[in-house]
Amino acid sequence: MAVLALKLSELEVIKELKHEIPILLLDDVLSELDISKKNKLLKYIKNNSQVLITTTDLKNIDENILKKSKKICIENGKIVRKGDEDGK
Repeated sequence: MAVLALKLSELEVIKELKHEIPILLLDDVLSELDISKKNKLLKYIKNNSQVLITTTDLKNIDENILKKSKKICIENGKIVRKGDEDGK
């Protein structure tokens, strides 16, 4: 959790100093968080930056956040689904 807080702080510093919004890459960070922290993180970052998050599980993520997110599903190294076609 401390490393995540540091990354989010760095994001704010870069925005302030560079007057640019950096892309935040979060690789499987959601698996390390409980449901409450997971959704708080997603709500915090949803309006603040461009974010790419990898995850193996979309369960227990707030439906409103999922609806506003672009999702790309990859299986066996190939893109099998983009967007919200199935609502997942």
